[in-house]
Amino acid sequence: MDETKLRTIAQLQEFLDATPEVRFTGAAGEDYTQRYEHISRVLKRFDYPRRKKSERGVVLAYLRRTSGYSRPQITRLVARWDENLLATVPLAKRYRAPAAPFASKYTASDIELLVQMDRANEDVCGPAIVHLLKRAHGVYGDARYERLTGLSVSHLYKLRIEQTKSRSRHSNDNALAESKNASVVRKHMGYSHIPQKYAKPINAFYEGVFNSWLNLHRPCLFATEVAIEKGKIIKRYKHKDVKTPLECLVLLNEKDLVKFKAGITLEDLLAKAGEKTDLQAAQEMQKAKAELFELFNKPKLKQQA
Repeated sequence: MDETKLRTIAQLQEFLDATPEVRFTGAAGEDYTQRYEHISRVLKRFDYPRRKKSERGVVLAYLRRTSGYSRPQITRLVARWDENLLATVPLAKRYRAPAAPFASKYTASDIELLVQMDRANEDVCGPAIVHLLKRAHGVYGDARYERLTGLSVSHLYKLRIEQTKSRSRHSNDNALAESKNASVVRKHMGYSHIPQKYAKPINAFYEGVFNSWLNLHRPCLFATEVAIEKGKIIKRYKHKDVKTPLECLVLLNEKDLVKFKAGITLEDLLAKAGEKTDLQAAQEMQKAKAELFELFNKPKLKQQA
């Protein structure tokens, strides 16, 4: 479109009335430059500073329509053009790559490790992922995770804890257990119907793989009880209180608050947890779950007559 033929405010208004939408298309890599040049030409051609307020409004509406910029963007660009009116190029891109850019703290391999850990331990919160990264380096001695141990939760995402009607101190004593079942155990099975004949394979999956990963390798947020006014007890979930159930069991045992069943010792549980890393346990769980769901989704063979 040769818009240079538009010379009067009336012609601009007719253009606006006749064209509900126009898309600006520039050369690849020079789009913003051509937009700036277009804005400068229009402002100069219509002698924008000398126009009445109503006429300026038509010019600005025309620029918004033809450039694709929003009202605030056009307002800022016109102000810059007016300040640099005597310059050879009144409008130019002011931002560029810094001469000394910030050094990258994390490498592509670090990001790959983070993604790998996050995918294996699906549906865990940011503090739990950070805890897993620290355990990978501190507990299991994997030097690849050294840089990631300094990763903060805010770099991942903010933790949001949503309370439901079934929560402890508000409904019944089973609230905590039911919440755990809903958020962890049941979620991994999905919400579609599974025939009863698959009950044994599901139980075998939980007993043989899932429960071990959940109790020995999956971090959880443990609540801290805080007393407020009128003796009311509320629970606070702090990032520092993230730990695996086994780590929590060790702390409780140090305070003599644990009584083990016959044949079970803390040393045996710690030894079992040390047989594989948190990542290996999570990946084994995901593989076993995939095989279980393949069993559910096997195509039914038609019976031969």
